Amino acid sequence: MRFDEWHHFEIEVAGGTVTARGAVARIRHEWSCPAPSPAVTLDLECVRPTGSTLLPMLTSDIVVLSVSGGDPGAEKLELARLEGRYLSQETAASFTGRVIGLYAVSGEVTFSDFQYEGVES
Repeated sequence: MRFDEWHHFEIEVAGGTVTARGAVARIRHEWSCPAPSPAVTLDLECVRPTGSTLLPMLTSDIVVLSVSGGDPGAEKLELARLEGRYLSQETAASFTGRVIGLYAVSGEVTFSDFQYEGVES
């Protein structure tokens, strides 16, 4: 998920390792784990903030990056939970807003599926 060159969240698989990455301005942080299987499912979920008081509700969505084995019903391993406000006009300037997509940096890559599900609020 990308807002601009300095503001993006991503999850990748390379060399048997899954890495979630958050980049905000010039700050970059990574979380890694071994891939749970040769074929994996990467998940990026935008979760609405919850709470009964004002403070928890002051943020945008929460972006959750996780991985699971390629089998249906495999358990998800959460790698990162990042505040979505850092991919918004509040903190970064962009013409297009958030953009999401799949890409390969090198080697032979097979994408078998891409699902996007929206929810009316």
